[in-house]
Amino acid sequence: MSVMRLHWYQMLFLFITYIVPMTLMSLCYTIMGKVLWGSRSIGEMTQRQLESIRSKRKVNGLKKFEHGWANSIELKEDYIEK
Repeated sequence: MSVMRLHWYQMLFLFITYIVPMTLMSLCYTIMGKVLWGSRSIGEMTQRQLESIRSKRKVNGLKKFEHGWANSIELKEDYIEK
């Protein structure tokens, strides 16, 4: 085989064995992710479950706020001490 043919063979081999499968996997995982990201939970959703989810979100939001507030106070105290 000539050097030029060997080069084209290697490029074709790379394309068929690596680039095509990676592209297809990326496409499939992207589609699955979009479908699953917006899906609801499996089974029946009762009013009690909805209220539980809402209250957990409120608590998580409050914890984030408290954590940020506590960190800012600690930084302020460290700055004042110096």
